[in-house]
Amino acid sequence: MSDEPTLHSLPWHRTRGGQTLLVVLGLAGLYALVEHWAHAAPFLPWLLILGCPLAHLFMHRGHGSLGGHGGPGRQDDGPERPSGGKKDA
Repeated sequence: MSDEPTLHSLPWHRTRGGQTLLVVLGLAGLYALVEHWAHAAPFLPWLLILGCPLAHLFMHRGHGSLGGHGGPGRQDDGPERPSGGKKDA
């Protein structure tokens, strides 16, 4: 078997149709924002406030379980001992 992804194993946004849809939706959103700027401008501070928790939610998606990021469960936490002098028995 080959390791190449098939059409059905790809997420929807990685397919050609999904990417086309994202581009069309992005252009439509940009057009709506430019044409209706007077109506959209009062909502921009709220979008910024809403963007903070959404960014936190999506950016912490791949952290895994507790103990990652060099927490107390790591083996190499302590300072290195000098190699010269007496050895502990």
